[in-house]
Amino acid sequence: KTIISSKPLEILKVKKSLGGWNFCRHNNPAQSNIIAMLDCLSGMIRSALPVYAEILSSENFSILEKARAAKDPVALFKTLFQLPLNKMKKPLKPIILIIDGLDEMQNSDLDNFLILLRDYIAKLPSWLGLFLTSRRYEK
Repeated sequence: KTIISSKPLEILKVKKSLGGWNFCRHNNPAQSNIIAMLDCLSGMIRSALPVYAEILSSENFSILEKARAAKDPVALFKTLFQLPLNKMKKPLKPIILIIDGLDEMQNSDLDNFLILLRDYIAKLPSWLGLFLTSRRYEK
C-alpha cells in the first residue's frame, strides 16, 4: 500500500496540490499517533499554503495548547483544520492530504481518527481532498 501512496505523492508534489502526508508505521508509534499526525499535517499545510499559516498564526494559541495538552483529537482537528481552512478562499488547485497505513495505527488512535472522518470530514472545505490507504482491517 505504501507503494500505491508514493506515486500520487510524487504527482501531487509536481502539480503543487500536495498539502501534506503521513505514513503510519506500527513500529513507530510517534508517527502513527493521532495528535502527532494532526500536528505534522498542519505543519505541512502551513508550508504549502501561506494563507493557512497566516490564519493559523492569528488564532488563539491557548485553545490550541489546551487541545494538545488534553490530547483531544477533536478539539485539535477543529483548531488546526476545520476553523482555519474554512476561513480561506478556495485555492487555485485542490489540495490533497495523503495518509497511508491506517491499519498500522494503534486501535485507540484509529478509532479516534475514524470518528473524526465520520463526524467532521464534511465540515472541511470541498477543495480539500484525502487519499487514505489501509489493509483490510477486521476488528
